[in-house]
Amino acid sequence: MQRVRSRVTEAENDGEPCPELSETKECNVGACNVDCVLAEWTSWGLCSKACDSGHEQRTRPVRIPVKGQGECIHPEDASRMEFQDCNKYDCSEILPPGSNRSLVKCTAMIDLVIMLDGSGSLGQYGWQSFKGMAEQLVSAMQGNTTGVNLAFMLFSGPSSAGDLENCTSSNPNIVPDVERQCGIKWVHHLSTTIDEVEKSVQAMEYPARTTLTSMAIALAQQELTTGRQDAASVVVVITDGKPMSPIKTGEASDSLKTQGRLIFIPVGGAVTDKDSIDAMKAWASKPWEDNILPIETFAQLTTPKTVNNIISTMCPKIE
Repeated sequence: MQRVRSRVTEAENDGEPCPELSETKECNVGACNVDCVLAEWTSWGLCSKACDSGHEQRTRPVRIPVKGQGECIHPEDASRMEFQDCNKYDCSEILPPGSNRSLVKCTAMIDLVIMLDGSGSLGQYGWQSFKGMAEQLVSAMQGNTTGVNLAFMLFSGPSSAGDLENCTSSNPNIVPDVERQCGIKWVHHLSTTIDEVEKSVQAMEYPARTTLTSMAIALAQQELTTGRQDAASVVVVITDGKPMSPIKTGEASDSLKTQGRLIFIPVGGAVTDKDSIDAMKAWASKPWEDNILPIETFAQLTTPKTVNNIISTMCPKIE
């Protein structure tokens, strides 16, 4: 910084000369690029699952943001996000003593979107297993103004190359018929009237088409915008097939995770192999151990242990 001044009166008769007419001082001596400064660890949060082993999470938020081209560790890096085990007991222990119920019930305040794959790879046996499991899941939801707000989607995909092009086009002037051309049907939009959702699920018919998972996830994200501001948002993808576009599925998943929790339930050998699970680890919310629930065979789908595990995975409060 610099400042100057002018002489008002010149020195006369051996008077003292004027001092310096300008002065310079350093400023902004700090670095242009400064890394962020992290706060201390937060307290451990709530357990992600009510039973069958979940995780508590704690994080280190940013206390002082980066400056210029400074750097900051990614929020999901192990040095900023930690997990510890919790609620490692079996879900059956939650059921009331002497109860004739075999399934737990979800009583959490959540906006829940269940996405059920109806692709042709299922076959009739697989479809019946998927539908039977879906009916059990819906019946286990306790809907009211302070409980589960449930939406149900049946997704498959286009049946022709032309429909695929329309459904995946980035041209804003192309608006496909989502159900007819893209094979994605809202069986029921978000509702706390679980009985109505259950009737709609019971009436579902097998579409037996392809697997346009990316578009289905994007539509699920849109559905969450109609949910409750004070409720947690959860999306569950139940699938037996690989998505038509893994790249777009990853992009859609990343976008959805900014609004809610994303869970994948892969069923059958085609999607429980190492490559498929590795891909889902990137798509699902963290920690992936809580948000990916592989089921090896269709025969396991409707067993109480499997259904209870799914319910406890997507619902943090059960009874």
